[in-house]
Amino acid sequence: MVVIATRKVSGERRWRRWAVLVGAAGTIDDCLHEDTTADRDGSALVAELCADGYRIASHDPAHARTALVAAARLTAGELPTGYYLGRDLLDLGDAHLTHAFTSGARATHIRIAATLGRASELLADGGEPARARAILATGTTDPHDPDRAALDAACLVAENKLRDAIEPLRRAVAGEPAWPLHHWNLGVILYRLGDASGAHQALQRFVAASAKPTALLADPDQPERLAHAERLLTELERVARLAGSSLVRPRPRARPRRTSTRPRGSSRRIRRT
Repeated sequence: MVVIATRKVSGERRWRRWAVLVGAAGTIDDCLHEDTTADRDGSALVAELCADGYRIASHDPAHARTALVAAARLTAGELPTGYYLGRDLLDLGDAHLTHAFTSGARATHIRIAATLGRASELLADGGEPARARAILATGTTDPHDPDRAALDAACLVAENKLRDAIEPLRRAVAGEPAWPLHHWNLGVILYRLGDASGAHQALQRFVAASAKPTALLADPDQPERLAHAERLLTELERVARLAGSSLVRPRPRARPRRTSTRPRGSSRRIRRT
């Protein structure tokens, strides 16, 4: 089953769309949260699904909420990040939580996921990066967690603090090097800051990571990202060639080892006075 929800972004000509895949086991297998300016009511996505063999079961939001709450509770503490990004579109809140998961490691996992989800909602909905960062800084989440680091960076970018966003993005890359979007975000920011070498390396890693199967393959914006990355790489290489410069960062030179002029076998005596 696939549940699709859309909502217009207040004051803008774009819509938020949330698609949730519920698998045969009744658990949530995947979530996709995205912005769209064309497929306002999700009809194009619905048509694609129907062409793949799905059928329309209901247009009732209450039916969708009931189905997703049941699936989320079965999925328990392993909900994907996309669930928290879009749950407000059906006013689900914390309906996925049950009394069965209130203690131990699973409860900690749920609290962390809820913190990340709330911060994501503040950033996506009203564009409140300062409040989102305040929530992330409460101590509930580990700053080195890739999701937390990527959200920290997104908040800083929203506040136009591009240089400050580099460090958390590097943490995200270190913690989750196989996820292409970390490399993409780092590459774009370094490009905007004029770091040609850093941008070139990050974008190359983005292209390489995108060649491997990830959930990003289902993102309709991914082909455009790849095309843009290729254009930026070509531009950076052309400019470097014309300038006669290299895009490879030089390795730091090793410090020369100190040598002693004292002959072997001799000893240094300290004269007492």
